[in-house]
Amino acid sequence: MQPTQILTHTRPGDGLQGKMKFHSGQILLGKMTKLFPNNMASVQIGSQMVMAALDVPLSVGERYWLQVQPDDGQVRLKLLEAVSSSEMGSNKVAEQLLTHLSLGKSKEATAIADYFLKNQLPITKETMEGSLAFLKDSSITNKDLTIIKTMFVQELPFIKDVFMALQSVEDGKPFHIILSNLLQGLLKSEKNTPTSVQTKALLETLVLPKQELMASTGMQKILSLWLKAETPVHVREGAYTLLQSAGLIPQHVSESELLSAFLDKIIPSGRSNATAVVRESLSYLSSQGFIQPTETNDILGELNRLLRNVEERQNLNITSLAKTLFSAVHANFEAKAFGSTDQGHNPVVKLLNNNPDAVQVASGKIGDHLLRTAASEQIVTDTMEPQAVALKDVLQNDFKVIDFSNAGSLSSSFKKIMSQMGFGFEYALATENQVSDNQLETLKPLLMKLLQDDLPMTVKNLAEQAIQRITAQQILSQENGPLQQLLLQIPLTMGAHQTDLTMQWTGRRKKDGTIDPAYCRILFYLELESLKETIIDMGVQNRVVNVSIIHEHPDRLETLATPFIAVLKKNIEEMDYKLSSIVFENKTEKTQLKKKSHVSINMNDTYSGLDLRI
Repeated sequence: MQPTQILTHTRPGDGLQGKMKFHSGQILLGKMTKLFPNNMASVQIGSQMVMAALDVPLSVGERYWLQVQPDDGQVRLKLLEAVSSSEMGSNKVAEQLLTHLSLGKSKEATAIADYFLKNQLPITKETMEGSLAFLKDSSITNKDLTIIKTMFVQELPFIKDVFMALQSVEDGKPFHIILSNLLQGLLKSEKNTPTSVQTKALLETLVLPKQELMASTGMQKILSLWLKAETPVHVREGAYTLLQSAGLIPQHVSESELLSAFLDKIIPSGRSNATAVVRESLSYLSSQGFIQPTETNDILGELNRLLRNVEERQNLNITSLAKTLFSAVHANFEAKAFGSTDQGHNPVVKLLNNNPDAVQVASGKIGDHLLRTAASEQIVTDTMEPQAVALKDVLQNDFKVIDFSNAGSLSSSFKKIMSQMGFGFEYALATENQVSDNQLETLKPLLMKLLQDDLPMTVKNLAEQAIQRITAQQILSQENGPLQQLLLQIPLTMGAHQTDLTMQWTGRRKKDGTIDPAYCRILFYLELESLKETIIDMGVQNRVVNVSIIHEHPDRLETLATPFIAVLKKNIEEMDYKLSSIVFENKTEKTQLKKKSHVSINMNDTYSGLDLRI
């Protein structure tokens, strides 16, 4: 079972919820059950009984095509045509419907009309024409018809954008694969824009395994640590010696010697003043192809930003100025040039070592250092070696690895990923006077901007797929009276394994509008590296927790999990909940879906019969 099946099976499947809403012009297939004076009748429409006013007397027990007429406060029905018992269950009924709607009797239109009738969906000419427009570019499938039904059931806008968003969920492609393909498309593209660079950097943090991310960008992060003026002195020293030990910078060459050698190469005749150093340095970098001529002004602006005040500029010696220039060039590259994974294209890296093979080896060594440090549980102390402190600093600020054994770390990491996805972007646009830069730099708005850039069509198509998947989750997360439903699917990296975390949360709001923590249902789906498909279904009623774990090998999983159950129970009790049971089940996919399709949670007299479609 794909994670997306959980999302799509959360929709009610047995007709529209609650009482049917009638709209003028709507066409119904109704059966007369009882007649009353003044042309009033009890009419069965699907499974619902309706009191309606008729325009002409009709016969009890017979079925008729009826059209809703405009009226205030009363259902008024107009007779269109009688339907014989022999016609029921055949295409004849669907063809009659198309005739009344003045639509052609094509194979596609007949299939849609038949589906509408069988599923008791509201039928108007507009809904039929809309459905045909959604499906005009492809053959009609059961999945497509299910999406149309979902749009009615959840009262979603009946527009193509919504249909396509839900269709992206039904397609079943894992979300992390979509994002990974987009990242690869951006990396392969020869065209780079500020938005594409930002998007690449964000996608790298979302979908690249931490090991790969450390190997591809670790050296650049260590380089940044060395060049930043705000980095503590001992951490800068540690970063510099790391670059030496990795082979990017020659061993036994001090920082001042390295910078002096750089200046000697640029201004052999001497260094008269800071202005000459900057002018000659930028001229040299441009002539050697390290920077583009058009970047000179940007680097000068960055240099002025780094030299924050006049006093600092006056007290700056020439060697320090050379390092500040390095910092400005490095910052300019990171901001807009080639993207964070192209470490070998960094002009500062080229200035330090113009041997591509040596740069690749150095990058690998620093990646290994970061991996080993991440795996250790060494705590930062005042006596720790500067190299180790530098590595810890980079890990803490740039490679935050999710600690799955720590609830606080896990919760914080999930919230950060949700924020990075841009799920709340439209809400911020609608409710806030000014959207913050942080909100504009989340994934969805970046993808929307990406569609406006001059990029290959393959990249734009992948960006469109990602937008649709995010939009689908926003659409399927909604309030329904007192109920609040959240459907979430986010990319998740666990070591070297990439997967999606799919979660459905359903709860209710109290009278004051806050979420009631005493009642909810949460379902998690994960495709794990070793355990494979794993589903956790947790129900909370009056703060009593029941957990069902569904797996192909429940006995084996129960053996592995048993030592942790006592700890789980204790931790749940500390949060003022009570663990009632944990059940390990083995179900076939078909049985799982059937079971999860008819789950009823009775929370109290005013909140019962909640039908969760899993």
